[in-house]
Amino acid sequence: MYDDIDALADKVDIMQTKLSDFDEEIDRLEAFSRRDNVIIYGVPECSDEDHVTCKQKAVNLMNEFVKTKKWQKSDLSRAHRLGSKRTGSDRPRPLIAKFKDTDDKIEALKARTALQNAGYGISSDLTARQRQQLKELEGTGLRGYFKHGKLVTEPDTRRTTRKQPSESTTTRRTLTARRPSSRTTPERIALP
Repeated sequence: MYDDIDALADKVDIMQTKLSDFDEEIDRLEAFSRRDNVIIYGVPECSDEDHVTCKQKAVNLMNEFVKTKKWQKSDLSRAHRLGSKRTGSDRPRPLIAKFKDTDDKIEALKARTALQNAGYGISSDLTARQRQQLKELEGTGLRGYFKHGKLVTEPDTRRTTRKQPSESTTTRRTLTARRPSSRTTPERIALP
């Protein structure tokens, strides 16, 4: 019986390794399919928008901020909004655009600063796994980006680190907490 358990444990280990390999391959293929995509934030949205209108808005934005060439609709394969329509929200949904040429995508990303100064945002379209890897870098003092499908990290010099106050200058705060009983009487808890 112990031999059977050991054999099953070995099979489970092999299957977990294969599953991990499959996950990595799926992520690699998904990243490859997104390699020419950018996500543009802050583009005004109208109620009767379709993919043709979105494509025209992306082309207009490129012509305004990316001056390397005269952009046309034929430079994009497709453009559309991400997510479902929001009722009661003034914030427009992100617009995703797929370029026909990777060099065009790179030129669009080079205009990131000009777009940000005008109130827009632009980023590469990343997979869920890539977004998770970048999120894990937050607070580590590193920033990351993906090059040829691999995560590249470097020290984050763009953000300034906040100086922690010394113990002598820290003031004590008190918070109100509730007991878990049916009677709710506030207690004072002193925090350092």
